[in-house]
Amino acid sequence: MPGGSCGRRPAADASGISARAGIRPATVAAGSPFAVDYSWTMGADAAAPSEGYAAFVHFVHPDGAIAFTDDHVPEPPPSSWRPGQTYRYTRTLFAPARAFPGKLQVRLGLFHPQRGRLGLTGTDAGLQEYAAGEVEVAAGDDRRRLRYGAGWYPPDAPPGDPFGDRRWTRPEAWLAFRNREEDVIAVVRGETNYEAFARPPVLTLAVGPAAARVPIGSSAPFVAAVRFPAAALGKERWAELELAMNGSFVPSALGMNADQRELGLWVHHVFVGPAREVEPLLAPALKPIRAARPAALPAAQKSK
Repeated sequence: MPGGSCGRRPAADASGISARAGIRPATVAAGSPFAVDYSWTMGADAAAPSEGYAAFVHFVHPDGAIAFTDDHVPEPPPSSWRPGQTYRYTRTLFAPARAFPGKLQVRLGLFHPQRGRLGLTGTDAGLQEYAAGEVEVAAGDDRRRLRYGAGWYPPDAPPGDPFGDRRWTRPEAWLAFRNREEDVIAVVRGETNYEAFARPPVLTLAVGPAAARVPIGSSAPFVAAVRFPAAALGKERWAELELAMNGSFVPSALGMNADQRELGLWVHHVFVGPAREVEPLLAPALKPIRAARPAALPAAQKSK
């Protein structure tokens, strides 16, 4: 973790920069999305950090254990900041599905791969990691429970992410969610191996006759949000969301490793909830795609 490794080389001088992290909602159920409104304020005499600084963000239990992180490059980059200015932006995160209930402190700072951490103005929790907000994580909301169907491999937790619950899919995968007969937004965070696909990978999300295509431009993790109309959900108690990739790969066949599974998308998080609740939590860059009835479903979906 970049923020953690840089803690061994803390910078000595305060920069005159302060930061806050406002959480919406203040209490979030495990597995659910929430919004973080970041703000960085430059003092009147502060100088912009040199090029290459990024933010590290830790969500920390009272005992000091890190529950999850949100390391990222602020918008705009710190090297462009000017004295006396405040820079604000919003990011949409997920509380891990296996997170322990309780209050988490949000600690953040700025780090550089070679220069280490930059001293900020604020409450230093140690190693130039600054208290900037807090969030209460509650037990998972049973009303938002998902039922995983065909096409999913067992979950795994990558190194450094003990509370993660990521799952690879086959080329197609399905899950069911409670149908309350109102518009819903499906939010998916995932990634795949871009270079392993014979053509640029595309994820199609579909509920009933409504579908939306999400082009995947690289191997980096991405987040997509799709709004489905109530009419697409039908009248059954449970509705079904399909995730269909336009291709797949087998790592062992490509000489990547010994994994012989046919893989489509590595899903970090998936959530389906009422549009009226989810939409206010989405960052501006996550404006939902509106699903529509396609003229003809892709071949991958016809095989269902």
